[in-house]
Amino acid sequence: MASFVYGIHDEVIALGLDLIKETLENCNQMLRDSAKMKQSWEVVRTDGKKLTTCLGTVCFEKTLFRNKQTRESAYLLDRITGICKATHWPE
Repeated sequence: MASFVYGIHDEVIALGLDLIKETLENCNQMLRDSAKMKQSWEVVRTDGKKLTTCLGTVCFEKTLFRNKQTRESAYLLDRITGICKATHWPE
C-alpha cells in the first residue's frame, strides 16, 4: 500500500509541475500574441527559466521584450506574475 500511495504522490507532484509550466507558457504566449503589446513592445528572444516551488523545480520558457520607444528590456511574464521583483535586465 505504501508504494501505491507514494506512486500517487509522485504523479500528483508531476501533474502540478506540468500545470504550472503550461500556465506560465500559455501566459507568455498570450503576451507574444497580444495586438496591444505589439504596439509598444517587440520580441528580443526566448529564454529558458527554472523556478523553484514547493512542488519542485519548474522549467519553462519566457520571452524578453524591448519597449519600442524607451528601449527598456523586460520579461513581461515576470511582471504580470510577480515571479521576479527585478524587471530590468541589461542587454
